[in-house]
Amino acid sequence: LQHALEHRESISLATKLRVLVGDRGQRQRIARIEVEHLRVVLERAFADAPTLPRVRETRAFAWAASGCRDEARRELAALEAERGARYVSAWEIARAYAVMADANAAFRWLESAIDERAPMTLFAGVHPALDPIRGDPRFGGILRRLGLPPTQAEAAVPA
Repeated sequence: LQHALEHRESISLATKLRVLVGDRGQRQRIARIEVEHLRVVLERAFADAPTLPRVRETRAFAWAASGCRDEARRELAALEAERGARYVSAWEIARAYAVMADANAAFRWLESAIDERAPMTLFAGVHPALDPIRGDPRFGGILRRLGLPPTQAEAAVPA
Protein backbone atom coordinates (compact mmCIF):
# COMPACT_ATOMS: atom_id res chain seq x y z
CA LEU A 1 0.00 0.00 0.00
CA GLN A 2 2.82 2.40 0.88
CA HIS A 3 4.46 1.74 -2.50
CA ALA A 4 1.16 2.45 -4.31
CA LEU A 5 0.73 5.72 -2.42
CA GLU A 6 4.29 6.80 -3.24
CA HIS A 7 3.77 5.88 -6.90
CA ARG A 8 0.56 7.92 -6.99
CA GLU A 9 2.43 10.84 -5.41
CA SER A 10 5.17 10.67 -8.07
CA ILE A 11 2.57 10.56 -10.87
CA SER A 12 0.79 13.56 -9.35
CA LEU A 13 4.04 15.49 -9.15
CA ALA A 14 5.00 14.57 -12.72
CA THR A 15 1.58 15.72 -13.94
CA LYS A 16 2.00 19.00 -12.07
CA LEU A 17 5.38 19.52 -13.73
CA ARG A 18 3.90 18.84 -17.18
CA VAL A 19 1.28 21.54 -16.53
CA LEU A 20 3.95 23.96 -15.29
CA VAL A 21 6.03 23.43 -18.43
CA GLY A 22 3.08 24.69 -20.46
CA ASP A 23 3.05 27.98 -18.55
CA ARG A 24 6.47 29.60 -18.64
CA GLY A 25 5.62 32.09 -15.90
CA GLN A 26 4.40 29.37 -13.58
CA ARG A 27 7.44 27.23 -14.39
CA GLN A 28 9.71 29.96 -13.10
CA ARG A 29 7.77 30.08 -9.83
CA ILE A 30 8.42 26.49 -8.78
CA ALA A 31 9.37 26.84 -5.15
CA ARG A 32 12.66 25.43 -3.95
CA ILE A 33 10.80 23.18 -1.53
CA GLU A 34 8.93 21.62 -4.47
CA VAL A 35 12.23 20.91 -6.18
CA GLU A 36 13.50 19.26 -3.00
CA HIS A 37 10.26 17.27 -2.73
CA LEU A 38 10.67 16.30 -6.36
CA ARG A 39 14.22 15.13 -5.65
CA VAL A 40 12.99 12.85 -2.84
CA VAL A 41 10.12 11.40 -4.90
CA LEU A 42 12.30 10.80 -7.95
CA GLU A 43 15.07 9.19 -5.93
CA ARG A 44 12.50 6.85 -4.36
CA ALA A 45 10.97 5.96 -7.75
CA PHE A 46 14.42 5.41 -9.22
CA ALA A 47 15.42 3.16 -6.32
CA ASP A 48 12.33 0.99 -6.92
CA ALA A 49 12.99 0.55 -10.65
CA PRO A 50 16.54 1.69 -11.48
CA THR A 51 16.76 -0.03 -14.85
CA LEU A 52 13.44 1.01 -16.36
CA PRO A 53 13.99 3.55 -19.15
CA ARG A 54 10.56 5.11 -18.52
CA VAL A 55 11.54 5.97 -14.95
CA ARG A 56 14.79 7.52 -16.19
CA GLU A 57 12.97 9.42 -18.96
CA THR A 58 10.48 10.89 -16.50
CA ARG A 59 13.26 11.73 -14.10
CA ALA A 60 15.31 13.51 -16.80
CA PHE A 61 12.28 15.53 -17.91
CA ALA A 62 11.34 16.43 -14.34
CA TRP A 63 14.87 17.64 -13.62
CA ALA A 64 14.89 19.66 -16.83
CA ALA A 65 11.46 21.18 -16.21
CA SER A 66 12.37 22.17 -12.66
CA GLY A 67 15.60 23.87 -13.70
CA CYS A 68 17.97 21.21 -12.31
CA ARG A 69 20.10 21.14 -15.47
CA ASP A 70 23.07 19.21 -14.09
CA GLU A 71 20.85 16.40 -12.84
CA ALA A 72 18.90 16.40 -16.12
CA ARG A 73 22.08 16.23 -18.21
CA ARG A 74 23.44 13.33 -16.13
CA GLU A 75 20.20 11.41 -16.57
CA LEU A 76 20.08 12.20 -20.30
CA ALA A 77 23.68 11.00 -20.74
CA ALA A 78 22.73 7.72 -19.04
CA LEU A 79 19.67 7.35 -21.28
CA GLU A 80 21.70 8.06 -24.40
CA ALA A 81 24.22 5.40 -23.37
CA GLU A 82 21.41 2.87 -22.75
CA ARG A 83 20.06 3.24 -26.28
CA GLY A 84 22.59 0.73 -27.56
CA ALA A 85 21.28 -1.99 -25.26
CA ARG A 86 17.52 -1.30 -25.08
CA TYR A 87 14.81 0.93 -26.45
CA VAL A 88 14.85 4.43 -25.04
CA SER A 89 12.57 6.90 -26.78
CA ALA A 90 14.38 9.62 -28.70
CA TRP A 91 11.22 11.73 -28.23
CA GLU A 92 11.63 11.66 -24.45
CA ILE A 93 15.25 12.74 -24.75
CA ALA A 94 14.29 15.48 -27.23
CA ARG A 95 11.59 16.98 -25.03
CA ALA A 96 13.93 17.14 -22.02
CA TYR A 97 16.52 19.01 -24.08
CA ALA A 98 13.79 21.24 -25.50
CA VAL A 99 12.44 22.25 -22.10
CA MET A 100 16.02 23.24 -21.17
CA ALA A 101 16.14 25.32 -24.39
CA ASP A 102 19.10 23.30 -25.69
CA ALA A 103 17.93 23.65 -29.28
CA ASN A 104 20.79 21.83 -31.00
CA ALA A 105 20.40 18.70 -28.87
CA ALA A 106 16.59 18.90 -29.02
CA PHE A 107 16.55 19.04 -32.82
CA ARG A 108 19.11 16.24 -33.12
CA TRP A 109 16.90 14.03 -30.94
CA LEU A 110 13.67 15.12 -32.67
CA GLU A 111 15.19 13.96 -35.96
CA SER A 112 16.01 10.61 -34.33
CA ALA A 113 12.49 10.40 -32.92
CA ILE A 114 11.04 10.88 -36.40
CA ASP A 115 13.42 8.25 -37.82
CA GLU A 116 12.33 5.73 -35.19
CA ARG A 117 8.67 6.69 -35.76
CA ALA A 118 8.07 7.63 -32.12
CA PRO A 119 4.28 8.10 -31.81
CA MET A 120 4.51 11.26 -29.70
CA THR A 121 6.20 13.15 -32.54
CA LEU A 122 2.70 13.62 -33.95
CA PHE A 123 2.13 16.12 -31.14
CA ALA A 124 5.24 18.18 -31.94
CA GLY A 125 3.15 21.06 -33.25
CA VAL A 126 1.31 21.52 -29.96
CA HIS A 127 3.34 19.86 -27.22
CA PRO A 128 4.20 22.53 -24.60
CA ALA A 129 7.60 21.01 -23.78
CA LEU A 130 8.74 22.12 -27.25
CA ASP A 131 7.72 25.77 -26.70
CA PRO A 132 11.29 26.90 -25.91
CA ILE A 133 12.48 25.79 -29.38
CA ARG A 134 9.32 26.53 -31.38
CA GLY A 135 10.67 29.88 -32.66
CA ASP A 136 13.79 28.26 -34.14
CA PRO A 137 13.68 28.11 -37.97
CA ARG A 138 14.46 24.37 -37.80
CA PHE A 139 11.12 23.75 -36.10
CA GLY A 140 9.24 24.29 -39.36
CA GLY A 141 11.37 21.59 -40.98
CA ILE A 142 10.42 19.17 -38.23
CA LEU A 143 6.73 19.89 -38.77
CA ARG A 144 7.05 19.54 -42.55
CA ARG A 145 8.90 16.25 -42.17
CA LEU A 146 6.04 14.98 -40.01
CA GLY A 147 3.43 16.23 -42.48
CA LEU A 148 2.01 18.60 -39.87
CA PRO A 149 0.69 22.09 -40.60
CA PRO A 150 3.01 25.02 -39.93
CA THR A 151 2.76 27.00 -36.73
CA GLN A 152 0.92 30.34 -36.84
CA ALA A 153 4.22 32.23 -36.92
CA GLU A 154 5.44 30.15 -39.86
CA ALA A 155 2.17 30.51 -41.73
CA ALA A 156 2.42 34.30 -41.46
CA VAL A 157 5.78 34.37 -43.30
CA PRO A 158 5.34 34.65 -47.09
CA ALA A 159 6.87 31.77 -49.06
